[in-house]
Amino acid sequence: MRKEEVLQALQKPSGSDALLKKAQEAVAPALLLLSEGNAPAAGFLARAAKQKACRQQIEAYLTAHPALAGCLLRSETPKMRKNMARLLGQLGRGKDTSLLIEALRAESVRMVRPSLILALGAQKTAEAAAFLEQYRVEPAADR
Repeated sequence: MRKEEVLQALQKPSGSDALLKKAQEAVAPALLLLSEGNAPAAGFLARAAKQKACRQQIEAYLTAHPALAGCLLRSETPKMRKNMARLLGQLGRGKDTSLLIEALRAESVRMVRPSLILALGAQKTAEAAAFLEQYRVEPAADR
């Protein structure tokens, strides 16, 4: 699949569902969209990461682009931050723990926080567990 085809599919209602049927073909172009800050692509990748072959492609891409996850967790777009947290949670690589802690400490939008908390729990590291044990929700700035 081409990047433009994936982009068009993601813009349609239930486009992510349609892409999941050909997830292995769609992952590479979706990763290019992710690197451009496309929030729907991050959401699709979070769902596609449940498939082993897709997960391996995603992990390889993020390993080759180590600054990308942190950059997207600091995006100006709440939906991007939320979807990136969902993706990192689905991957549960452990090495993303510090990024997720930093993102949760900085997060002021309520809809993003649960995804960050769940992603931290999925890391299954002592650092994540200790942080979550002492974490208290700050008042949201988006009231």
